[in-house]
Amino acid sequence: MALSRNQVLDAATMVSGVVSGISRLHNGNLVLIGTPTNPIVIDRDVYVEGDVVIKGVVKGRGAIYAGRNIYIAGNLTYANPSYKPGQGVCAGISDPNECARRNIRAGRDELRLAARGNTIVGDYTERDAAGNLLPIDLRQSADFYRSQFGLRSTCHYDSLTGDELYSDNHR
Repeated sequence: MALSRNQVLDAATMVSGVVSGISRLHNGNLVLIGTPTNPIVIDRDVYVEGDVVIKGVVKGRGAIYAGRNIYIAGNLTYANPSYKPGQGVCAGISDPNECARRNIRAGRDELRLAARGNTIVGDYTERDAAGNLLPIDLRQSADFYRSQFGLRSTCHYDSLTGDELYSDNHR
């Protein structure tokens, strides 16, 4: 998986711990953010031992397996999406299965995601890029995720099992 400096952040620190790429096995958590001019480039299957947070534009073909959870934190689109029946490499084709086979042969973008834990879809941030609290109507999904999945701003995890730890005064 070839990733540029701006696409990968160490999710354990969530600061400027930027790396130039990841190997087939990534220890810890991983944040992947792609843009139209700088997409996430997938060229193999990758296993991430912790959580994966992903959003943005993806190019290439491969899979990301998370040992914990996958958070699809915004739109996830392909730089070179598959054609629908009747379009592109599927011109004159109405059978969706044959169209899928033609898209595969044509090398159109493909991303497979799998998680040992949960796959959570939606933008659950509550602050903008400058750190300002978003208006209440834009924070509804953040409030939902916190109440539904117990997401808190300061979480502690068991280092052996990865389970979130709670104390009675936080329930």
